[in-house]
Amino acid sequence: MILFFSATGNSRFAAGLLADILKDTLVSLNEVFKNGQKWEFYSEAPFVLVAPVYAWRLPAVIEELLKKAVFEGSREMYIVATVGEHGGLAGKYAGKIVKDRGMIWKGYREIRMPDNYLPGFPMMSEKEAAAAIRKAVPLLRETGKAISGGEILPENRHRKNDRLLSGFVNWSFRRFMANSKSFTVSEACIGCGKCEEVCPMNNITLQEGKVSFGRQCMFCLGCVHRCPVHAIDYKGKGAKNGYYTCPPDSEIL
Repeated sequence: MILFFSATGNSRFAAGLLADILKDTLVSLNEVFKNGQKWEFYSEAPFVLVAPVYAWRLPAVIEELLKKAVFEGSREMYIVATVGEHGGLAGKYAGKIVKDRGMIWKGYREIRMPDNYLPGFPMMSEKEAAAAIRKAVPLLRETGKAISGGEILPENRHRKNDRLLSGFVNWSFRRFMANSKSFTVSEACIGCGKCEEVCPMNNITLQEGKVSFGRQCMFCLGCVHRCPVHAIDYKGKGAKNGYYTCPPDSEIL
């Protein structure tokens, strides 16, 4: 079973390609979270979790799922993370959760994809993004082949400041930044409801045609990137740095 979480499409693309290689079932965790489905999964094949890295860790809700979900059938777990630059100690944190649960840890692989963190820097154009993802496809195929053969994915090489990034910096991100307090909605909003539809945490509602944010935001930025008229922004960073969604598969493969 391929479980994936994706805000702007990078991890969805990676999971889809792995599912094709492994001939395995694809399950969207976005839909699981949004629809309030039970965290109960059964697979005879190894579980493969595909998710992005946020501030050098897997998203908090994904780590929570690893801790609490019921995984039946196979006891093996692989994790494939889509990253912009590098994932710090995300694999070590995830691996510890899996092993503490008594499951068989089969390893962690990072796949470098276009970064969608618009507060930090300009976004790639669709053409640039397609080219960048195309470069990642061979490693994805190699990863699928390794999983198919039951291999253990090798541990990533770590950098000097990874402990700080995945520790204090990630804590600060989750504590102070992972919320929608600084999101704004401009008069360009057409009340289409796309933001409400794509929010995996049900943190967005339309009230009398106006967007309202709750307190469950995980800062995936899906609502900012996927608004069809770019009415939602974060401190003006979208207007400055642009927006990103993963190009269609036809533009990549």
